[in-house]
Amino acid sequence: MHDEEWFKATQAMEAIGLIGLLLTFVFFLCYVFISVFNKDALIVLVVVMALLSVVFMTLGFVIFGIKTDHQSYSFVMAVLGAAATLVAGVLAIMQLRHSR
Repeated sequence: MHDEEWFKATQAMEAIGLIGLLLTFVFFLCYVFISVFNKDALIVLVVVMALLSVVFMTLGFVIFGIKTDHQSYSFVMAVLGAAATLVAGVLAIMQLRHSR
């Protein structure tokens, strides 16, 4: 359907962001429910993965926003999700500082 290179780049950036979010969720679950792991290392992984996910998602938004004239509700929802992930990353940083 879309064979343009910019569209493939947008898909790749958003897919990498989604994979990062899934890994963030897995690390967060390990942080909360499994006491065998080092809690500080896990919260650092949560922060790093969340912020990297935001970077990749933002790159995808920028590419898509530059190349298209219209944005649908799904674009807005994805941007809001990235913003919420950024807030979660900042809160995880605060938790890391509080736990030390």
